[in-house]
Amino acid sequence: MVLARLLIKCYGKEFYKINAGFLITAFTVIIGYGLFIKTAGHIPEGQALTINFILLLQFLEAPVMTLMVCFLWLIYSIKCWRYVWKMSLREDQVFWRYSATSISLSKQFANWLFFQWYLFLPLAFYWVIATVYGLFTQHYQASLFSGAYLTGLTLLSAALYLYRFNFYPFGKQGTSQLFTMRNCPKPVFSLFLFEILSNTKLNLLLTKSISLLLIIGFYQLFDDVDQIARTAGIIALCLTLSHGLMAYQDDLFTKTHLYFMLQFPYQRLLIYFYRICTYMLLLLPELLWYLFSFYFPIALLLIGLSISSILFIRAIPEIIGLNMRIFLKWIFGYFFVSMILLLYNLGWYVVAINALSAISIFYHTYYRKETVVIK
Repeated sequence: MVLARLLIKCYGKEFYKINAGFLITAFTVIIGYGLFIKTAGHIPEGQALTINFILLLQFLEAPVMTLMVCFLWLIYSIKCWRYVWKMSLREDQVFWRYSATSISLSKQFANWLFFQWYLFLPLAFYWVIATVYGLFTQHYQASLFSGAYLTGLTLLSAALYLYRFNFYPFGKQGTSQLFTMRNCPKPVFSLFLFEILSNTKLNLLLTKSISLLLIIGFYQLFDDVDQIARTAGIIALCLTLSHGLMAYQDDLFTKTHLYFMLQFPYQRLLIYFYRICTYMLLLLPELLWYLFSFYFPIALLLIGLSISSILFIRAIPEIIGLNMRIFLKWIFGYFFVSMILLLYNLGWYVVAINALSAISIFYHTYYRKETVVIK
């Protein structure tokens, strides 16, 4: 398995660095969805952890959970395929076109299988949990189904890689766009949205898919709770958190491609207004869901919470710089602090703190000397 070890070294480790945010977000959604199952009656003191663990195990057999996991696994597999496809086009990776195909097809297939199992380690973690659950309860449906599904994805992935490196013509064949955007008018606030539609459509699809799963989970588990405003506020916070990585990409896109904007005579408040418009459009499906699913006072709170939260998350890289690891620590710390405040019905305080903090950070960091450079 020398080839597999080399593939892991060249492709696998870098893949985990690039997709760390997606993995953490998906893990949080699945585990959090299982731990926050509604319970009937009073939980005795000292037994909350045990009951939550039992509920999480029972949740493994829930149909919604099965669909959620299968969908996330498919999306994750597509990310693996796209990553290998793009890496194989890089000039410094051209040697794989010849070295990987110098051995027999059967050995290539075995090495690609081993490589894909390395990429599927987060998925295998869930399968281990399902298997342990089946051994203790003698209910093997979740374990068998997830194992078969994971094996099928692994075999399919190895076959695609084998086809790619042996039979598919290399070279850029021309990029197909979602639609022709060259002649479309592009206001300032729409530039990042055009960037998403042009180059990161899969990230947008993943983010909106997570949002859809959260909304489905709300109707499955929390639709009949007494404190609807509190529960909906936490769901809105989760929906916003799922867009956190796109906010990070926005900062990266701005500093990489829109640095010249700093030389234009735009007022900072106008630029910030453009930013608000950008995220209102990005969150438009979620905002419409708030309006059509909740009473107006609650919907207004949820809209304010989502917009102010995403603006605060967008402001975090302006303090810490472009460091994904620190950024993820910040947004998850922010999530837990905000959730505690929401549990005490302090939603409007969260909105006010987010809005004031975000605009203050933006206003005082926009003209930093290390940022204002002509490249």
